Amino acid sequence: MTNLLKRQNNLPLEFSQPLQQNADRIYNIEQANNVNHIVNVTPTRKLLSANEYYNLFIIYGEQYEGDSFTIKNGRIFEYTNTAIEQKFSQFTLEDIDEIMSLPALFLPEYSKANQEIKTGFFGKLIDIDKKAGYIKFDFHKKCEIDLNLIALHQSELKIEDWELSRTHWAIKRANLMNILEGLTNGNETE
Repeated sequence: MTNLLKRQNNLPLEFSQPLQQNADRIYNIEQANNVNHIVNVTPTRKLLSANEYYNLFIIYGEQYEGDSFTIKNGRIFEYTNTAIEQKFSQFTLEDIDEIMSLPALFLPEYSKANQEIKTGFFGKLIDIDKKAGYIKFDFHKKCEIDLNLIALHQSELKIEDWELSRTHWAIKRANLMNILEGLTNGNETE
């Protein structure tokens, strides 16, 4: 957007040619003699909704029997939208709190060649601790889920082809609670 100044009679002679302003928005200020406050505006952080996003953990051979597990840093945010990956790239305390507010699906790697473990879990993260080389996740299981049902609803859960056969952590855009409502049949864990 370009704005040519119409009144130039108060400019020095060296500025007698047309003045141009280039910007996304143009503000013409005639006079600013009384500026008492400087305002720094920090845009509000848009939080991911627990009804729209969820954490997906897939780990080879993991049965989630304990209350924590680790994932190597090179495997975080695989199969995650680039904008979401960038949003959490600094791993601040605010990022960690936001990530922990999302529901989670904890699954072992699962494919036709690897069907030793037949169940996964729905639950939530309790703590995230980023270390050198890996991240430790503390979690709480809420209910058990049959992996055959996950495979049947893979598209709804936004799980890509072959994704179930690779250890990683992703953040997916899907309403996990609604999708799992019909799958769990109320089987709560302790």
